[in-house]
Amino acid sequence: MTFEKQIPRILLIGIIWGLIELLIAPIIKSTQPALFGFLMPFITVLIILTGRYFVPAYGSVILMGIIASVMKYLLSGMVLHGAFMAILLEALLAEIILSIFNMNLLSYILVGISTELYSALHPLLSKGIFCQSAHFLKFKKLLISVFDLDLSAMSRDTISSILLITHIIFGVLAALLFIWIKKHLEIFKEKNLLNQNRNNQN
Repeated sequence: MTFEKQIPRILLIGIIWGLIELLIAPIIKSTQPALFGFLMPFITVLIILTGRYFVPAYGSVILMGIIASVMKYLLSGMVLHGAFMAILLEALLAEIILSIFNMNLLSYILVGISTELYSALHPLLSKGIFCQSAHFLKFKKLLISVFDLDLSAMSRDTISSILLITHIIFGVLAALLFIWIKKHLEIFKEKNLLNQNRNNQN
């Protein structure tokens, strides 16, 4: 399939990505504020990898990201260094990785980890803050409430390390979930192909 014929798929997936950022992200942020910084990049990884699966062409992910980021910027009034920049850079990182390594287990994991880590470091890159970012402070409160930890005895470096390791774990889990999704998509495609062959024979 030529690149021109894949443009409708790129547009569709880009729009779906944009709608998730506009409609689903605010719901997650309001209902799970402490987990939002982990869950949204997790979902983004699934969108990126699924998008590349359906449009296996160089540049497809960055084009999807441009569509989603422009939708987010125009329809939600976000500043350029906010979600707009985050979506573009996540798409760019994923595009570079997938262009170098193609679609395989290594690239899935690298996309997952890089997307999650970028989300963790976004406040540092865009505002020059990390330990005072909303994500860091919410994660700190989550550790206190869930594990009943005495964080006064823990340094910021220790909490930061736990935060980044958690992001890496979420990235790997997103990659593994995509492998499961990909397996079932291929089974579905094979069944459809078999049914078409049977219908042609009849």
